[in-house]
Amino acid sequence: MNRALFKHDLKSNWLLFLIILAIMLMYISIISLMYDPGSVEAINQLMAAMPKQLVSALGFDTIGSTLTGFISGYYYSFVVILFPMIYCIILSGRLVSRFVDRGSMAYLLSGPLKRSAIAGTQAVYFIISLTVLFSVNTLIGYLICEAKFPGLLDIGKFLAHNYLALFIFFAVSGMLFFFSCAFDDAKLSSSLGAGIPLAFYVIQMLSKVDDKLSWLKNFTIFTLYDTEKIMSGGPILVNSIVLLGIAAVMFTGGILTFSRRDIIL
Repeated sequence: MNRALFKHDLKSNWLLFLIILAIMLMYISIISLMYDPGSVEAINQLMAAMPKQLVSALGFDTIGSTLTGFISGYYYSFVVILFPMIYCIILSGRLVSRFVDRGSMAYLLSGPLKRSAIAGTQAVYFIISLTVLFSVNTLIGYLICEAKFPGLLDIGKFLAHNYLALFIFFAVSGMLFFFSCAFDDAKLSSSLGAGIPLAFYVIQMLSKVDDKLSWLKNFTIFTLYDTEKIMSGGPILVNSIVLLGIAAVMFTGGILTFSRRDIIL
């Protein structure tokens, strides 16, 4: 890893990071403070009045009566997927393919840095930034819940939601990183890299709309982020290992591809 390049990444992407973090913290704050054991049933009745397909697609049909279930249904079934995905899509275009597209990669490669060090630094930044994003979100969410509803939050299940969400975005970011490393054209790499995770997300939503479409869940990695299994106390170790395996293969493949391919400068 190259420290100078890592610092450049920090300076170039801190605003994007803060915007996404602020949005996530805003939502988890609002949703956590909305919880009221006496009004959960009224909220569920309101959801029942909305189109069933829309409620199911967004994951709002699994709202529990507990604080953890309430947050799981309203926050972790939708918000925690949408905004980190936006962050990953934007960041992936900035870390590798944009350097090549703008000609900046020629400057980097003219120095003593190896290609593997350049790609490795960008991969490390991607992973660390996501880890910090979810760590801060977890900490602030926990503090808000404990301050407002001391003792009501199931810490084990709350942490499981967060680290499994982090693992899913390790896998997503690995895919995006691989396509950024594989193509010179930033538009092409962004289209392919963003298209696959978005397709996965749409497929996941469609699989929830109707039982007849439930088979679609076998074609998206977002099925591995199973909030219902977390809430029921089911095992998620295999899900975690699969997601980390996908991430490792994609990031390693991206670094190797970038190190060996011809780059148009």
